[in-house]
Amino acid sequence: MNKRILRFGFLIGLVGGGAMALFAMAATWATGRGFFTVVNLFAHTFWRDAPMDGTFSAAALGLGLLIHLVMSTMVGTTIAWLVDRGQLDAGIVILFGVGIGSAVWVVQAFAWTAIDADAHQQFTPWILATAHLVFALGAATFLTWLQRRDDIGIGIGLATAFDTDTDTDTGGAVVPGVVTEPPEPADHLTAPRATRSGFSRTVPVPSESAPELP
Repeated sequence: MNKRILRFGFLIGLVGGGAMALFAMAATWATGRGFFTVVNLFAHTFWRDAPMDGTFSAAALGLGLLIHLVMSTMVGTTIAWLVDRGQLDAGIVILFGVGIGSAVWVVQAFAWTAIDADAHQQFTPWILATAHLVFALGAATFLTWLQRRDDIGIGIGLATAFDTDTDTDTGGAVVPGVVTEPPEPADHLTAPRATRSGFSRTVPVPSESAPELP
């Protein structure tokens, strides 16, 4: 597993985990359980003094978010690694992500029950199931954007800050802080391109009919 996959995994885990946490916290608040119930239950898994209702606790909030971030990035990295190994096209990644999210939900149900059955039972089942689906859709959708950006060289932003190995072709636009090289001769723009799914960059293939430069 290379650094590039780890960066992709961290990013998609961060996005998917953030979407999952926001949904779950909003859902528990809307159902009258309290906005901080979710992170309190996460924290209670490893800290038995954490509240199990919507009571605000700075310690439980910090611990709960840390646990959730670690788990989300671990799952995100696993998704990134499996997608790269299978060389999946971007269009299949979302369906693949939903499958991974469903599997994680099942595994999590057994694991959480074994570690802290009380906290697991306090988590509304339909909110927990839907939250995993939100994670999967968020992570997979963001991954397809990262794949597309990686293939055609667009989307200078957060991903570029973590993925310094990728191309920075911006279609001629001037981007602050990005050093661009002079363009190749026009004849090379029509050369065929070798592409590969997953996280590999698009690599230009020299054309046999391209004239030699003097």
